[in-house]
Amino acid sequence: MVAATTVVVALAVVLLAHDPWSSTPSASTGGVGASPRATSAAGAPAGTASIADRTDPGLVDVEVGGAGNGAVAAGTGMVVRSSGLVVTANHVIEGASAITVTDVGNGRTYRAAVAGYDRSRDVAVLRLRGASGLRTVRLGRAPGPTVGLGVVVVGGAGRAGGTPRYAGGAVTATGQAIPADRGSAPRAGWPSGLVATDVHVVPGDSGGAVVAADGDVVGMTDVTGADQIGAAGARGYAVPAVVVRSVVDAVLSGIAPPSVHLGPTAGLGAVARSAVLAMPAVGPIPGARITSLVAGGPGAAAGLETGDLITSVGGHAVTSAESLATSLLSFSPASTVLVGYVDASGLLQSVPVQLRPGPPQ
Repeated sequence: MVAATTVVVALAVVLLAHDPWSSTPSASTGGVGASPRATSAAGAPAGTASIADRTDPGLVDVEVGGAGNGAVAAGTGMVVRSSGLVVTANHVIEGASAITVTDVGNGRTYRAAVAGYDRSRDVAVLRLRGASGLRTVRLGRAPGPTVGLGVVVVGGAGRAGGTPRYAGGAVTATGQAIPADRGSAPRAGWPSGLVATDVHVVPGDSGGAVVAADGDVVGMTDVTGADQIGAAGARGYAVPAVVVRSVVDAVLSGIAPPSVHLGPTAGLGAVARSAVLAMPAVGPIPGARITSLVAGGPGAAAGLETGDLITSVGGHAVTSAESLATSLLSFSPASTVLVGYVDASGLLQSVPVQLRPGPPQ
C-alpha cells in the first residue's frame, strides 16, 4: 500500500451568507506600530509602515481546529464587509471542524462559518457570527498588479497572532503557477494565475493582504515561494484581488460557476488517506483508506470501518483521498449515496450512506 494525501471528510456546520458586495475602505488606526518581520526589498513603496498601519484594522487572525485529530492551523484573513464577511485562503480552512477569527481592528474573537469557497483558486469566504461595525480592506479592481509595482505584504507571520507583521517589496511576475507537489498541503495543486513578489512570506501569512501604495489590496497571500519554482527570485505568491473579488461576488449572489462551492459541504464522517491496495487476482486498486471515523457519523452509522478502502461514492470513482473530497462536493449534505469499498478481508462491498454537513474541502 502506498499512502499519500490525507483528507478530512468529518462533520462540521457551515452557513451560507447572501449580503451584497461592499467596498468600504479600511480606516487608519493612527499608527498601530507593527514591527517589520524582514528588511524591505528594493522596489518597496515609500512609507511601508504607514501602509501597513492603514491595512491592519481590516485584517483578522484565523485559527482552525482540525476534525478527526484535533490539529490546529492558523492564517490571516481580510474583512471585506463590516457585517463580518471575511476572505482567506481556502487551504487555511479546508478540513476544519471549527474556525475562530480574531479581528485586529477591535480585538474581539468570533466563531466563523464557511459561506463558500473555490478550491481551484484557493479562496474561501467566511461569515463571522455576531460581528458588526468592523473595519474593512479595499480590494482593488481589474487590471491586476503589474511587474515592478511596489507592495507591502501584511499578515500573521509565524502564527504569532496579535498585530500583523509586514514587509515591503515589489511584484516580480504575474500569471504564475505552482507545481501540484508543492509542499505538504492536502490538495491536488495550487492555483494558476498567481502574482509573484520578492517579499518573503511564511506560514500564517496565507490569506493576508498584498497592498499597493494607494492602500488598495492587489492580492491575497497564498503560498511561500522558492527560487527553484515559479518566477525567478519569487519569495511569495498571491491570488490577484480581482480573482478574490469574483469568488466573493459568486458566493454572495448564490449564482456560482462550477468551481465555486456554495453553502454546506457534504460530509462522510471520516478521515481518509490515499492508498493503493495490492490485489493478486485483479491488480492494484487505488482509493481512499479510512484512517478514523467520527463516532455516530454517517460512515460509522452505515457500517464502514477503519481500514476500509473507499473506491466510489454515488457513482463517482474514488482513486485517492483528494478525489473522495471532490466527489463529496457533488452532493448535498442530506443526500443518501452508495459507497463502494474494499473491506479488511479484501471483498468489494457497497453500502448506502446518508451524508451530513461536513467541513470545507
